[in-house]
Amino acid sequence: ANLYSEDKKSFPVIKAECGKCQFRASKEEESLGLRSGYKECFVEALDWSEENFEEDTIFDLWTLHYKTRDKLISQKRLLIDQLDEEDIKVVPGEEPGLSASERRWLQVDKYKNRDESFWIDKEGLKEEMDSWTYPLHFIDFETAQPVIPFNKGQTPYAKIAFQFSHHVVHEDGRVEHRGEFITTRSDKTANFDFVRALKKELDGDKGTIFKYSDHENSYLNAIYDQLQVEDVVLDDKEELSAFIREITQYGYGVGRVEGPRNMVDMLELVKSYYYDP
Repeated sequence: ANLYSEDKKSFPVIKAECGKCQFRASKEEESLGLRSGYKECFVEALDWSEENFEEDTIFDLWTLHYKTRDKLISQKRLLIDQLDEEDIKVVPGEEPGLSASERRWLQVDKYKNRDESFWIDKEGLKEEMDSWTYPLHFIDFETAQPVIPFNKGQTPYAKIAFQFSHHVVHEDGRVEHRGEFITTRSDKTANFDFVRALKKELDGDKGTIFKYSDHENSYLNAIYDQLQVEDVVLDDKEELSAFIREITQYGYGVGRVEGPRNMVDMLELVKSYYYDP
């Protein structure tokens, strides 16, 4: 209150939130005389030079644990060039491919050596690919989660899936746009039409199904829960429920259950087997 009333600037304290600072000016904006609050704080608190702002920092590091980040900030070691392997605490994972800490160190190591070449675990990825069954199915959802429900009886933020696309890769390399679905309906049963159409698309064979990240999985599980509500009366309710359980995973940790045709997450493949600076 005293600083405010006396129109004085407080001394900046660098913390994790600074990585998302909105008070930055581009070089073009600075050339026009606009100021960068981000730069002012770092110059004042850390005595940074203009060259330091051109370097990668711990704010650029992938999934760096907050305790490690806070420790490095307290030591005023924010530049990636200042880090060593002990700072990252590299621990191999139990699953095939890179662990999170191994991937983090790969990022540090390549930056410090100015190595811009990509890294790929060909053998690990090949072993993963050998487990897939052709034809390969790639699905992508478009969804909504409106705060104001479209229908009476629905809750705020209820998940709605309204569109999907479906592409197939055959064993000979052919790519086929197999099908698509879209609905403009907003009634309570629209999600069930969505799953019914998806089931029809994927039921023709036992080929491996792919998603990217957890989006498709979380929406299908939400629709599964919507199907279990007592007032939902559908002739194919059990059939649709079984289909969702077949291609998804649910639960966490030791309680996680994977369906026999659980979708393969391409994001996990990237994180485990591929890195490009």
